[in-house]
Order: sequence, then structure tokens, then C-alpha cells
Amino acid sequence: MTYSIVARDADAGHMGVATQSQAFELSLNGRTGEALAALPIEELDPAADPDLAWWRAIVLANAGEEAPAARLAQALMTEAPKYAAAARRFGDAGLLDQALIDRLLPSP
Repeated sequence: MTYSIVARDADAGHMGVATQSQAFELSLNGRTGEALAALPIEELDPAADPDLAWWRAIVLANAGEEAPAARLAQALMTEAPKYAAAARRFGDAGLLDQALIDRLLPSP
């Protein structure tokens, strides 16, 4: 299965939104090296944009960078707990690997 993500408008106040979604799409399609290289340099605030923070964590984890992915996921759990709770169900919905989700977002 090949995934395709429609990026939000990059002028919506967030630099790198299109690049972040491209990295996420590459990661989901198994192109982890390209995904990691495509990640924007700027750090994300999970409270301000939990979607992009979660996408970044997934890209990092899929590329074998689980320590920084776990730190970002921990910040997500602290700053956006409702989003983190919803993200835990992405595996059940078949959107992401449940084992990866469990490692990044352990149940409270």
C-alpha cells in the first residue's frame, strides 16, 4: 500500500508544513532515509501543533531514531494529552504499527 498525504497550506503560519508531511509520507512508504533527510530543521511545539509533532516522531522512529522520537512523544503526552490518547488508537485503525505506537506513547 502506498500512502499519500495532502499537506496543509504552508502559509497557514507554520514553516515546513509541506516538507513535514512529505517526510511523513516517505516514512510510511518505507523510504525512511529520504524521510529523515526531508524533515524540516526547526523544532516543533507539540502544544501548538500536535499533528506535526506526532508526524515528526513517527518519521524519526521509522528511521531508527527512537530516542529523539520518544522525547518528542513524551512532550506530546505532556503538552497535548488528548491528542496523545487519540494517537494511541492509530494502530487499531490500521494507520500505524501498534508496537511502534506502544513504544512511543506508553499507556499511562
